[in-house]
Amino acid sequence: MARNYQSKKNESDAADSFVDTEDGAHEYNSSRDEISNLVKASDLVPSAYNVDPDGALPLTEDRQQAAQAIFIASISGMSFSDAGSPSVYNLTPVRTSFVLPPAGTSPGEGYNTIAGAIVSFVANSTCNAAPGLDFGPVGGPSYGAKPIKTDATSPQPLATLDIVAGTRYQVYYDAGEDAWILVQAMSSRRTVSTILHYEQPSGTNGGQITLADVWQKITLNTVHLNELGITVDTVLNTFTLPPGNYGIEAIAICDDRHSARVRLYDITGAQAVSYSVNGGVSTERPPGIDNPYVILRDKIIVTTNTQFQLEILGTGNIPETGNLGGACSIPGVNELYTSLKIDRDF
Repeated sequence: MARNYQSKKNESDAADSFVDTEDGAHEYNSSRDEISNLVKASDLVPSAYNVDPDGALPLTEDRQQAAQAIFIASISGMSFSDAGSPSVYNLTPVRTSFVLPPAGTSPGEGYNTIAGAIVSFVANSTCNAAPGLDFGPVGGPSYGAKPIKTDATSPQPLATLDIVAGTRYQVYYDAGEDAWILVQAMSSRRTVSTILHYEQPSGTNGGQITLADVWQKITLNTVHLNELGITVDTVLNTFTLPPGNYGIEAIAICDDRHSARVRLYDITGAQAVSYSVNGGVSTERPPGIDNPYVILRDKIIVTTNTQFQLEILGTGNIPETGNLGGACSIPGVNELYTSLKIDRDF
């Protein structure tokens, strides 16, 4: 039985049969409707279809629209919104017009269909240890939560603060691991800083530390920069950091003839979290020509709001074990200055 391709009608008087005609009008119209729905879901205006077998109407069908719609679906379909918790990120498509595969467990459904899929989202919250990720269409049903793991030869569950609220991330579904693999934080991250200046007043000698081998707080002098917006107390000489990952760098100038160390002290937890790795006189050099700079560098993780203080310890050198002497022999200087820089990526 022959069929006119333009009219989609049988050329004989034989009745159309959905069973006997493999490529009949029913199948054609069904395929056409699916392509039309794909085009509409991509916010394109479907081109007019030429159904006039005599060619009286203009040929206006745009044969590129299917490819255009697939391209739009591919680049837009990976963007999701998160409304989850620190334990499970719950994602739904930003473009709700895109219909996801059924969220079941049979072949052709759920996670069986998306091996290698990449998903982009802005985290709604900072993660707890070993978080999961669930996703699905707006209104559900969801596919079910799967763990988020590191991008490594042997992927491991994420640690606390590996995902930070307000940052965009990419994950892809690894069917072998049956987990979402965290690819990266997006390049929109930026580093902001806070710089605090401290001073240690002295009565007689510049930068004198009055007690030998005792950690003493350094007086906060100036908040030079506070992009982080951290809480600073210039009376108690403390600052408070909210949860997050921070880079810490402190530089103190001390006497080049006597030893000293600085440390960052966690007042909330009553413990030191970081110490300087150098400072003071080296046994390999004669007294008086050592490096007068004491440097502290570290990365710290803060899980709850924590109050900190910068402290200094004068270990001295014979015979002056209780002070730093002449503040690097700078004429007229009677204070020991320390600068503390705090960085955080967002």
